Amino acid sequence: LALPYRTTHAVSQRGHTLFTRDESHKWTEDEKTFILQYVEKHGNDWKGLADILGKNRFHVHDTWRRIYRASLRKGKWIQAEYQSLFNSVNKDLSMRVYEEKYLKHGMIKDNITWKAIGNCLGTRTDMSCCQK
Repeated sequence: LALPYRTTHAVSQRGHTLFTRDESHKWTEDEKTFILQYVEKHGNDWKGLADILGKNRFHVHDTWRRIYRASLRKGKWIQAEYQSLFNSVNKDLSMRVYEEKYLKHGMIKDNITWKAIGNCLGTRTDMSCCQK
């Protein structure tokens, strides 16, 4: 096997993604704006969004990720980020007393929903917040 740790489905999906990629159809600013608005309103329904745009769902997801990550900070944390992280973690932990959070909220470690923390912080990813 050329790819021993990949399922047949994963190999098939990757091949489909590569062979349907078309460099002559670059993303327009209107399409990028539409992606952000659609995800804000409907969540991450990549297949539905891809059907509307006439593009591959993996390409749509990758484009959203590039747009979203462009606004995130990298490198040293500033004091305001530390304070915001601290406040968000305290808020998340205090909410545990009143409501139960389920695994659907994303990455949970140490009984903290880091996906929600990262979204609340807005300048860092959930993984970056968790590691800090």
